[in-house]
Amino acid sequence: MPPGWVVPGDYFFFAFRAAGFFFAAVFFAAVFLAVAFLAGFFFAAVFFAAAFLALASAAFARVSCVSSFLIRAFVAVTSLLARVKVFLASRNLN
Repeated sequence: MPPGWVVPGDYFFFAFRAAGFFFAAVFFAAVFLAVAFLAGFFFAAVFFAAAFLALASAAFARVSCVSSFLIRAFVAVTSLLARVKVFLASRNLN
């Protein structure tokens, strides 16, 4: 077939790819929500988990670049929130 044509079997591939990425997004959002909630940042956790799910469901076609970027972004945000919490806790001790 000419390039760019979609055969009927490809629809199943795209559907499974989209479903797999959506469930992976739900899993990572749940993990991030749990970590941020345990760190004491409930509202930030809800906001970032919702943003993660929205971006993931909107851009599932670009699985590799979007997922790796979002995972790195959430790791950075979680690390920053943990450092802020440690800093605030150390100021309260003095």
